[in-house]
Amino acid sequence: MSAPLFLDKFDMFRAQSPNQLAVIDLAASSPIQLTYAQVDELSTRAAIGLLQRGVQPGDAVAYQLPSGWPFIVITLGLWKLGAVPCPLLPSLREREVTFIMQSSGSRLLIVPDEFRRFTYAQLVDRIRPELPALEHVIVIDHLQYDPAATDLGGIVWQGEMPDDMLADVARGARQRRPTRNCSTRPGQPASPRASCTRIRACQTLCSHTRRHWG
Repeated sequence: MSAPLFLDKFDMFRAQSPNQLAVIDLAASSPIQLTYAQVDELSTRAAIGLLQRGVQPGDAVAYQLPSGWPFIVITLGLWKLGAVPCPLLPSLREREVTFIMQSSGSRLLIVPDEFRRFTYAQLVDRIRPELPALEHVIVIDHLQYDPAATDLGGIVWQGEMPDDMLADVARGARQRRPTRNCSTRPGQPASPRASCTRIRACQTLCSHTRRHWG
């Protein structure tokens, strides 16, 4: 999505129909349903949490998560902050993840503890010596999936949202460029499998909202 920006349309629908259903996540034992207002608050809290971890406008942030509400909330939070989402397909392994992390320069990597019987923390341990720029790894507990009971490994800010924190997020939003995500830096060659991650963020979010946006 180019113009209007994805976030602009999201803000419009949230303002018009805050209680309208925005996300239905079937990954848990029972469906998780979130309204536009709930997604908006969760993603703002994610933006604050990421800001507290040192993420700044323009920074690339890598995350290897399956499709679901955490993926949506983190992507929107990064866009709100003015950061650059760098989503990795959960099926990628050491070679591809190392390539994308080195190419994007991401200092933060977010992974689930386990997905489809694969342990991602072990993958990170194996490739971390090849990633000198990587400063932080956040592991999300797949058993803590209820939005009301998880902070996504500390990403979603808990408690009150002071005005100064909201102002910091707003400053990032004002620096917002057309929504984009990355797998490599400009001018660098992309591996065939890695290149498919370039549009995954928009595709995933649009698949959840297509019936509302036409």
